[in-house]
Amino acid sequence: FSTGILLLPILILVGFPEIKDGFWTAVAITVILNLISQNLFIRAFKMSEASLIAPLRLIIPPLVILTGFLFLNEKPSLTGTIGIFITMIGLWLLLSGKHSRHQDLHLWKKECRSLRINENRCLCKRGA
Repeated sequence: FSTGILLLPILILVGFPEIKDGFWTAVAITVILNLISQNLFIRAFKMSEASLIAPLRLIIPPLVILTGFLFLNEKPSLTGTIGIFITMIGLWLLLSGKHSRHQDLHLWKKECRSLRINENRCLCKRGA
């Protein structure tokens, strides 16, 4: 909101851009898709650990480049393409490491339950 207020004088000086046919349809579709994606992210945070879900936001820039290529016929630069691969590899490494740690923690909790030990005390002794 504050950005709009700060840019209002520039908009008044330069003038308002022409709004072409299909603009409001695109805005409506974008708003609906963003509401759906935010809802899904909130549900994912409720269902799993934030350390597993938050890194998934890293996939947004490569998807923007990919959709620009598919729908707008934009050709990504060499650095853009390399960036996509680096992001995807980094995301895979990050999540594969978190997932295995998450599974280890789950196994420790299960072992503590089977031994009828207080989970918190068991995990504290392990140093987790």
